Amino acid sequence: SSVLSALYLYQNNYFDLPNPKIASIGWTLLGALATTVVGFSRAHLQFVLRQFIHHANFSLNMVHDGKLVYRTVRESPLSQILPENEHAVSIIAEAARQTSNDQPFLLLPVEHRSFIFNSILNAISPLASQGYFAFDQHMPVHRTWYRLVLTYERDISPDKARKIRVLIASEDTLRTIAATAEPGADSATMLYRWRSLRRMADLMTNESTDGQGQPVVDPCFVRMEMMFPAYAACTDAAAAETVALSATGKAWQSGK
Repeated sequence: SSVLSALYLYQNNYFDLPNPKIASIGWTLLGALATTVVGFSRAHLQFVLRQFIHHANFSLNMVHDGKLVYRTVRESPLSQILPENEHAVSIIAEAARQTSNDQPFLLLPVEHRSFIFNSILNAISPLASQGYFAFDQHMPVHRTWYRLVLTYERDISPDKARKIRVLIASEDTLRTIAATAEPGADSATMLYRWRSLRRMADLMTNESTDGQGQPVVDPCFVRMEMMFPAYAACTDAAAAETVALSATGKAWQSGK
């Protein structure tokens, strides 16, 4: 109705005013109104399609008793993860548009990969902050290597939101998945997630090693070591061995 009213005013020469400043204000208001309508229509369409390509969901994926379990550990707009840089957000969005059901992983441009991966890591590193402080105080910690991959899962149920999903899984979990037959899934979404993780496991399994025995990380991945406080369930011997480990090598690796 607001747009029709504006068009009516235009057709009846209400904007054909002798004062150019007043006319300029009228056209500015009309432009702002049109922009608002377009923005609302786009937001409504995104909601109907459940498509939120500028939003990121971080999930921890694990296998317990032969069943896949995953939980959200963080969710936020990409603009909060990348230092309020719309160009960086657009790079991720464009990579998401290039994905398919058979290839859900984002393939980022080589020249921007390190910057984007580092921003992703900065977003989740606080989750393990207690472990790093414990390590600094020579307290028992448990150290685990994790893999991260950015995905845009398309083949999911219509009521499931489509967004950038950062899948987090320990290397031990991926080895378990690689050695496990595809389980019966409770839903199509769960089955699709299992297959995404299986792709991660296959890529990790097929990686070569460098001269120091470290994996040559696939370009899809980030490899990150995280530390967590060792709790009472750990044996004293295991805790002592963990404390004795020195922080060698990189804290994280990305695919080249």
